[in-house]
Amino acid sequence: MNSIYWIDSNLGGRKSISDKSLVFDNNAIENYVFICLEKNLPQGIQNNVRIIHSYFPKINPTSKGTDYFIAKNIVNLLSDIYTNYFTDSIFKNKKIVVYCGKGNDRTGIAILTYLCLFKKYSFNEAIKILKDKNHSALTYPGFESLAYNIFGNIKERELYKLRISVTSKCNFNCMYCNRKQLDSELNYKHFTDILSAAYDCGFRKIHWTGGEPLMCDYIFDVVKFAKYYGYNFQTLTTNGTTLINTASKLKSSGIDRINISIDSFDMKTFSALVGLHDNSNKRVFDTILTGIKETLNHYDIVKINICVLKNNISVIKDAIEFASNYPGRLVLKFLELVPCQNCYEYDKSLFDEQFVSIDNIKNAIIDNYGFVEETESPIYSRQKCKYFKIQKNGVIFGLNPNKSINYACQRTNCKDFRINPSGFMSDCSVNLENLIYLPPLDSSSKRIYILDLIEKKEKRKQEDWDTYLHRQKHYTFWRFGYKYDGYSK
Repeated sequence: MNSIYWIDSNLGGRKSISDKSLVFDNNAIENYVFICLEKNLPQGIQNNVRIIHSYFPKINPTSKGTDYFIAKNIVNLLSDIYTNYFTDSIFKNKKIVVYCGKGNDRTGIAILTYLCLFKKYSFNEAIKILKDKNHSALTYPGFESLAYNIFGNIKERELYKLRISVTSKCNFNCMYCNRKQLDSELNYKHFTDILSAAYDCGFRKIHWTGGEPLMCDYIFDVVKFAKYYGYNFQTLTTNGTTLINTASKLKSSGIDRINISIDSFDMKTFSALVGLHDNSNKRVFDTILTGIKETLNHYDIVKINICVLKNNISVIKDAIEFASNYPGRLVLKFLELVPCQNCYEYDKSLFDEQFVSIDNIKNAIIDNYGFVEETESPIYSRQKCKYFKIQKNGVIFGLNPNKSINYACQRTNCKDFRINPSGFMSDCSVNLENLIYLPPLDSSSKRIYILDLIEKKEKRKQEDWDTYLHRQKHYTFWRFGYKYDGYSK
């Protein structure tokens, strides 16, 4: 490997990671390749040198000049350079010089980028190298915390997902949900601040829910922000009532996958389940079915979520018949009822009256369609949900258990962190012991609290997970932001 050097504005202290002094020879300038992370190279080395000119812009006007964004730009640019240029012939037998501008802290970030992302050292190993060399970046207040936000467990945390109830508003009143609406909710700025802090901590995936997320006035803007900021996968779950007009815009805004919740393909049963009792029920029902078809014009795969109850048992066959028109593209997910809201808090008998197990659902499918074989999920899904393919028509369906596995938690396989419409965040939707309230915190404090939340989840012992049973007693709190068991803003 060529020698690689990092220098800052103080040209008297030029060192390589191997701690060799860089003796700059003006008479042998062709032996150097300069990677410039500032607008201009220092006086004295501007002429006759091979430069990969990589001046980094300000990314976000609301965070202009922050140390984090400077550091992230260094990381992004050097990652691209390391990937695309280090095998290029222009580097052969050259000394690589990275000019970082003002501050040895920038030099330290550049070195960590090389070690962590190109040489594949762990964060702790890379920091140890800096400490062994007594690198001056370590003397800067907050440097290790800043570096950890960028490099610490970054690969593992890219699997983590924010499940965000962006609004409590909903245009349905489902029998097992019975929504409540907040008088006031978080605004666009609140959510962009939260997304910024969460991204800094390693999150790269978002699942937007509600309420009904498409009733949020700024949903398209906040999705665009997340995509622009660097989130690489966004899912949205909707009741489908507006998809006929919004599917295309969701795609262009940055939504990578759409889930549609519909619990019956019979108009009368559907209307009773969602609380529609006026002349609009047929129009709404037809609009949803048309919206599903419109969504398939913009997405290769669309998932349909179906909660199976005893009084909508016919939905199993109806959904499969509908999906058979789009085999492999319209994926069904049958869910067991979870005791929540009407089925837990107000009327405990309703759950027993309506519950249908995944075994009963699977047997009903086999009785009607014959052989099914277990298959890979065509979409990202929780491990407890198993997918099957009907040999007769190619329809793929998933079975999501709850009571049938005693409401078991996914434990260390769970990658979800939940945020409700009021701005509360937790590493679990059923246990609120680690709850934090994000809106009043400044950006730095948000990052600190979120990192603390992540570390608590990562360090949780196996025996501690035994109390995490997915009986949704905090349903109103997470879905609609309402006070529950003493928690309110």
